[in-house]
Amino acid sequence: MFKSVFAKIVTAVMIIFAVGSLILLIVLSSIMSNSLAETKATNMNEVASAVEGYVEGSCAELSPSAYAVEWNARAAQFEELFAALLVTDSDMNILLTDASGKLLYRMAQGEACPVNAASLPSALLESGEILGNGICRIVEINELFESDVLVFAKVLRNGSGETIGFVAVTSTLAPNGRMLGDMTRTAISSTLLVLLAVMIAVYFISERITSPLREMRSAAKSFAGGQFDARVRVQGKDEVAELAVAFNHMADSLENLEKMRNSFIANISHDLRTPMTTIAGFIDGIRDGVIPPEERDHYLEVISKEVHRLSRLVSSLLDLSRIQ
Repeated sequence: MFKSVFAKIVTAVMIIFAVGSLILLIVLSSIMSNSLAETKATNMNEVASAVEGYVEGSCAELSPSAYAVEWNARAAQFEELFAALLVTDSDMNILLTDASGKLLYRMAQGEACPVNAASLPSALLESGEILGNGICRIVEINELFESDVLVFAKVLRNGSGETIGFVAVTSTLAPNGRMLGDMTRTAISSTLLVLLAVMIAVYFISERITSPLREMRSAAKSFAGGQFDARVRVQGKDEVAELAVAFNHMADSLENLEKMRNSFIANISHDLRTPMTTIAGFIDGIRDGVIPPEERDHYLEVISKEVHRLSRLVSSLLDLSRIQ
């Protein structure tokens, strides 16, 4: 599947880059989501605390039943204050209820809205957690919102410490999703740009590595065919350049060895040809009667010496072969 070094490097870089980017994106998304949630919860707590202070200060003398009856008459004096609190986050709603959780007042985007006979979920009010510093939870209020909302609720008390109602600050989760979506798209776009730059760098780096290797492969094929004059270009001073230098030194050694081999074969051929010519000439002279009978012993002695000489040459060749 991956036949070239370039394909292997590109595949490895893409896998590492993709996995690293995915992990980074998940970590950043988690951090951003937690940070946004904490910031939103803090803002909702501040708004709820401010509303709690305004309402409790104004309704300290009211009993729970009187608060439920008289709140609508007093709501107008707080609308400007409530609207100012929602300037920082137009997605938030301020909800005020009586002691049973029935909705008395709602402000969204700086304006009072119909309450639609809604009420806070009993599970939120009866949990006991709201009796402390407040409770932040994702709940469902079908009468007011199409989807689940994040609610920060606090208890409202009169001067006698009686619970007269609840204040709840709500916010949908959509803005966080939009911000996370924008962040994700920005991160993906940046990752793709960085990946493109990395691929360009990988291409040039791998080309610098693989180009000498291809030249070495071509030169090795030439060596296999008996051509020892091929050399590899040396570029730079890195490990690939050192390999090219070593390859060229090997090529020089092979070329010199081939020259020595050819010279050795030529010399051996000459040394073998001389005694063989002498032996053949004397034998033909004896057979043809050119050499007188009384001189045959002399020439046979010469032939014997040449045969021994040939034997020594062959023995030397065998010894040389074993030494090599």
